[in-house]
Amino acid sequence: MIRKVVRRRLFVGVLLFVVAVPTLAQEQALSTNGFDGVRFQKVDDIEQHLPQSSVYSILEDQAGFLWFATREGVVRWDGYEMESWRHDPLNESTIPGNIVRQMIQDRTGDIWVLTQNYLQVDVGIARIKAPAFNSVTRFEDLSGRLFLNSDSTISVASSDSIYSFSATTGRFHGLIERYNTESKVGDVVPIDEQTIWLVDEPGSIERCSYESSSCDPVQTVPSIAAMAYVVPSAGMHLVESTGEVLLVHPGSLALINTSDASVSMVADFLAESSSTFVADIEEDEFANVWILTSDGIYVTDSIQNFQRAHHIPLLTSAGEPNLAPIDLHIDRSGTVWVGTVWGLYRYSPYEKRFSHWQHNADDTNSLSSGLVVSLAEDSSGGMWVGTIGGGLNKVDLDHGTVTRFRKSDSENSLSNDVVWALSVSSDGTVWAGTSWGLNRYLPETNTFRSYYVDPGKTDPSHIGQVSANSIAGMATDTVGDIWFSDSMVRSVTRFQTQQERFVSTLLNDSLDVGYVSIDSENTLWFGASHGIFTKALPDGPVELFGRAPGNGDFDGILSFYRPEGGGLWVGTNSGLYLLSNDGQIESRISIDQGLPSSTVYSVIGDDAGRLWVSTNRGLASIEFTDEADSIRVRAFDLTNGIRNTEFNRQAYLKTSSGHLLFGGDLGVTYFHPSDVSINTYIPPIAITSIGRATRQGGSAMRYIADSRPVRIKPDEVTFSIEFAALSYINSERNEYAVKLQGWDRDWLDLGRQRSISYSNLPPGQYLFQVRGSNEDGVWNMEGAEIEIIVEPAFWQTLWFLLLTMLTIAGVIIGITAVLIRVRYNRQLNQLRAEQVLEGERSRISRDMHDEVGANITEIAILSELALRQSGDGSETQSFLGRIADKSRDILDSVGEIIWAINPQNDSGQRFIPYLREYASAYCEAMRLKATLEFPLPNESIRATAEVRRNVFLILKESLTNIAKHAEASNVSISAVLTSSELVMQIKDDGRGFNGEESSGNGLTNMRARAAELGGVLNVKSVAERGTSITLTVDLSKQSSIQLYSQGEG
Repeated sequence: MIRKVVRRRLFVGVLLFVVAVPTLAQEQALSTNGFDGVRFQKVDDIEQHLPQSSVYSILEDQAGFLWFATREGVVRWDGYEMESWRHDPLNESTIPGNIVRQMIQDRTGDIWVLTQNYLQVDVGIARIKAPAFNSVTRFEDLSGRLFLNSDSTISVASSDSIYSFSATTGRFHGLIERYNTESKVGDVVPIDEQTIWLVDEPGSIERCSYESSSCDPVQTVPSIAAMAYVVPSAGMHLVESTGEVLLVHPGSLALINTSDASVSMVADFLAESSSTFVADIEEDEFANVWILTSDGIYVTDSIQNFQRAHHIPLLTSAGEPNLAPIDLHIDRSGTVWVGTVWGLYRYSPYEKRFSHWQHNADDTNSLSSGLVVSLAEDSSGGMWVGTIGGGLNKVDLDHGTVTRFRKSDSENSLSNDVVWALSVSSDGTVWAGTSWGLNRYLPETNTFRSYYVDPGKTDPSHIGQVSANSIAGMATDTVGDIWFSDSMVRSVTRFQTQQERFVSTLLNDSLDVGYVSIDSENTLWFGASHGIFTKALPDGPVELFGRAPGNGDFDGILSFYRPEGGGLWVGTNSGLYLLSNDGQIESRISIDQGLPSSTVYSVIGDDAGRLWVSTNRGLASIEFTDEADSIRVRAFDLTNGIRNTEFNRQAYLKTSSGHLLFGGDLGVTYFHPSDVSINTYIPPIAITSIGRATRQGGSAMRYIADSRPVRIKPDEVTFSIEFAALSYINSERNEYAVKLQGWDRDWLDLGRQRSISYSNLPPGQYLFQVRGSNEDGVWNMEGAEIEIIVEPAFWQTLWFLLLTMLTIAGVIIGITAVLIRVRYNRQLNQLRAEQVLEGERSRISRDMHDEVGANITEIAILSELALRQSGDGSETQSFLGRIADKSRDILDSVGEIIWAINPQNDSGQRFIPYLREYASAYCEAMRLKATLEFPLPNESIRATAEVRRNVFLILKESLTNIAKHAEASNVSISAVLTSSELVMQIKDDGRGFNGEESSGNGLTNMRARAAELGGVLNVKSVAERGTSITLTVDLSKQSSIQLYSQGEG
């Protein structure tokens, strides 16, 4: 096969593989071999996106995308979606065949594929043109082995010649004639700019020269017969570190010195199995050689001493060896990918190495129950696991066995199958607290001794009342005594192990004790709902260490951790708290800081100074950075392989070897913190597509890879940009930030969202920038960028604006000329119309005075006469009195209307005195002490009937409200009329009103009249301190206001 040597970064070390095994027999101790922890796992989450599971070739392109060749075309993976190129027999712009056997990228970025039909017969080569990869060119008359020359141009080694592609002509040209023109080429290795070595399927080696345009035989190795259909039957690989060629055939690996063509045997152990073959070879950055075979993967740091190669099995999902490997690829991050007929595999140094102990009903060598609630390690390194309903389990890691202990009819069995708490005393004794009783493990007989207390009785030898038998939390002090809390009686009980008796020392119904622990100084710590308490053992007083926030409730204390540096970490149902040495709350970490859940069941420190917490939604590590008060929280869930995301209180343990155990509803998660390394790979950032939307529909341009600006047309009202951080380990956890220069002021944090849309951007030039991080928050701060040009509509262009301005200027000049001509006539016509209007208003005023006023006056007089002559008829007198009053009111209103429409009253020198006269008369009638300020305006100022009537009615309504409701003694009234505005103000010292009393009809009507004039009515009132009403009318904006000098007209 063609092997392009790719020097990639590969980290090797002591690693623990993530295996979801049902038993512990498969848990193996780590050796000191540097490759011993390397395991390959099937990548189902990526494989489900493939068009077909067989992967024949893997390639990482120049941008960082992964390409996979399959039986149904070739696909490109960005960590989220697959873009595919398939064969379509009705479309010549597609690849020639669906089965893609080989894939190479040349120096221009083009992807070249060798294809076959369904009969596995070569049907041609295709070129997928970069950078958009939306153009395919077929070369159906050519087949053979694709390879890259030393200058990264593309060539093909066929059975008769070596052809090289010319970018100038767009065709392949034969440059070198083969020596053996009858054989099919197995593999090709360019040695330098002029020399190529190839091996054919029978096993013959040829040295070919561009300079001589010919090939010569080198040496014939044992013939390699036709192998399984999945791979060629011979291969070569250039060992770049030594310059030698590694020749591959079924039974052996041989090194060839390219200078003298001498052959030396490297390994012949494969000859023991005639079915074993080598599929691929890659060399990593550290000169480690990875050899993919049908027997698994061999990796060695020295190809010259292959006997030291480390063997890594490649297993199917059923645990059987995968006998059909095809291709091996090492990407830039150091991840090793393996393509096989039966799917895709991967090993990454950044995979999180979590192991899992779980319950399997069909396997007695598994945990007895998946509901794990307590954990402990004994003095011999045995792990004890307490469960709900499954009793107690002892796990022997050295032998991979599980011993189960359950409640039975035997006198020496476990007292109950619910084991809430576990503790190991200083003498190595294992104690188990259950839902009914305390149990001591007796290792000599592998049985238990149980201890019970009767909550209804008091023993004289006991101190106070003893607790119930249900044990919730438990700890062992320095003398070996057990201190435990219970779930029925709110107390902490001491069990003296030497005397084998219970002593209830702490009993307080307000404590609501849950979690208990004892530190290295033999101090008992226990948490209650409202605080944390301590007791120096054995007989010290109970002291309050720290209270809940605001002296309230901690919302349940679930765990403590006291680091060597001081302070106390407290896990609660509302987050993780840090208390100082004097019990003051210093900080809180919750979901806002990155915890997967607010409920922190456990908190424990590792040897590197990190904190680890278990929650309702997975695990989290908390790392303290060099910056002051700065932390980094990393959450781990199902995507990281922990499998058990909902954990339980008290089910956590740090072992003597530094491993951490966390129990939950699906067993135990087990790992070493050093195996959960930070992914330090800085991923390339790619803009994967730009979508455009018009009012008629949308379109998308995928995989933007060139530097040309993207132009947004005027009718494309919305465009969206999609991007990806090309890190393929838990890529769904990658995060992004974007900025559109010219529009955004700051960077926008998008979290895990990997697209953004913009709508109705103004025309202009913008620069879109995107940054991204990998799963562990390692950011590529350079990111990617692309220029965006929003094209203007024709009416937004410069030429259109200039033309429009010139047109407008011409129109203005023409209109101005016309206006100048008609201005005089218009003013003249206006004055004539005003004279006609004034004459009409005078006539109406006279008619209303002479006819309507006279008649209403007559009605009033007659009503008064009838009232005097009506005698004692009280009902008749009442009606006549009301008629007389209404007649006088109508007469007053008619008088006011006549005054308003009389053009002689348009003068401000008649309008303002009228207002003053009315205000003075009314205040005198109402016995109000009035201060009046009505300065006489300039005689050139006049006002229309509409203004005078509305202003008068506002004054009238205001004075009426003062008289009826205000209970005022003093009133101040002013009215100032100028050429630009009218300001009238009425103040009183009455009882005032609040906001709820300001919505009556009177004020509503006054505001409506002010609005009718285009004015503003401002009302201010304070209870018991009076009311102020201010009317302001802008005369400059009133078309109804007529301002002119006495000499005009």
